[in-house]
Amino acid sequence: MQPDVLRALEERLGPVHARQRLGVEDDHEAHVFGGGLNFFHPENWYAAPALIRTALKATGLYRRGLRNAERVRVRRISFTRADLPRAFDGYAILQIVADLEET
Repeated sequence: MQPDVLRALEERLGPVHARQRLGVEDDHEAHVFGGGLNFFHPENWYAAPALIRTALKATGLYRRGLRNAERVRVRRISFTRADLPRAFDGYAILQIVADLEET
């Protein structure tokens, strides 16, 4: 890492938290890229979307997936809680639910 980037990160987070953050990033990178143990990771493979699309078409699930993607619904539900700290006033929670009903 470049010294100026490290210095800026330490100024923003403090030296202890900056080192912890860098360690977390290193661990994540090692996990995603295999840490040198193997070379194949589907999430890093540029052809993965085409392979998935082809597999879905071969199994007959591709068009069903497209239909499901076109049926997005937004429901807003507001509620209040007396024991919720004021710091959370106005926060929103996004919940994604798969509608398994066949239409």
